[in-house]
Amino acid sequence: MLHPGSFRNHNAALFARFGRDKGADIPSCTEYVRALGPLLNRFGNEPGLSIPARHDVARRIDCGFLAELVAEHRSEDWEAAKLAQDLAYNLAKQAYRL
Repeated sequence: MLHPGSFRNHNAALFARFGRDKGADIPSCTEYVRALGPLLNRFGNEPGLSIPARHDVARRIDCGFLAELVAEHRSEDWEAAKLAQDLAYNLAKQAYRL
């Protein structure tokens, strides 16, 4: 699992007592896109890498946002459903000419 921006072993006392990777990690500023580029360029198309999972997470976030719009009466349910289908399937199919 990737943890970009995680400052590892931040708690010196915990580290001294239990060793590395026992928690006490805190987030730090990082630049995700360029920093992950070499890794994704090398392994990004391997069938076993977590890329499909990354896209699944994005779809879940998008659909959660659309659900909020419907719950707040800022969008109709059919509009959100159509947009979800476009985001999850139609636009990728169109972009990759599949």
